[in-house]
Amino acid sequence: MAVKYHPVFSLVCYTVSEDEDATKIWDIESGEMIESVKGHTNIVQDIDWNEDGHEHNVSGVAFVPKKPQVISCSRDNTIKLWDFSTGLCLFTFEDHDDWVRRVAVNSDGTIFASCSNDKTARIWDLASNKCISVLSGHENVVECLAFSPQTTNEFIEIKHEKFTFINNPFLATGSRDKSIRIWNLETKECVLILSGHENWVRSIVFHPCGKFLISVSDDRSIKIWDLSNSRCIRTINDAHDHFVQALKI
Repeated sequence: MAVKYHPVFSLVCYTVSEDEDATKIWDIESGEMIESVKGHTNIVQDIDWNEDGHEHNVSGVAFVPKKPQVISCSRDNTIKLWDFSTGLCLFTFEDHDDWVRRVAVNSDGTIFASCSNDKTARIWDLASNKCISVLSGHENVVECLAFSPQTTNEFIEIKHEKFTFINNPFLATGSRDKSIRIWNLETKECVLILSGHENWVRSIVFHPCGKFLISVSDDRSIKIWDLSNSRCIRTINDAHDHFVQALKI
């Protein structure tokens, strides 16, 4: 049997008796068991805490393509890069001034984006682990973000006069200011603002064809936007009985 106290929080972790293979975590103050971790097929002989973890809620995660890495963001204002083959934290990004809501990695794994309660989105270079862009313009918390597929770049460059570079990546961000912004990541400019939701924009996703962006909101609606003319072409009102907070294609 092994017992370890958490170095910061009022938690204790211990292995159970020799005839069990579970590890249990208890809240010392409340006296309640908060987790029973199972997975080993034989006796667990030792345990330890990883002190590199976040100090508050983890609000988003994203895998890095072609690498054994995952990025996490937290209410502790930080972003962490992890090697999931070893469980080690490789780097901690600390430039945001408030809760980091979401992270997203581009398709080739060279950069990632984050958005925050500090009303900004940031672009980070994974080779240098440095922030290379700060995207400011939203008037409230930035709740969500998404990289465009390459097909969006080609389509919008032809169809929309504001997009003047053929192969540049774009990032969409959604905010509590009820708007969606699309950014040219080479010029760092907001090139398009989509307005129409009546409450916080909670999640956005590009259609793989590149022509459409789909968004959901606390106004309980789902909207489909045609990026060739910046118009909402379909609204599904009262899609749910409560806030719509996530979507996926």
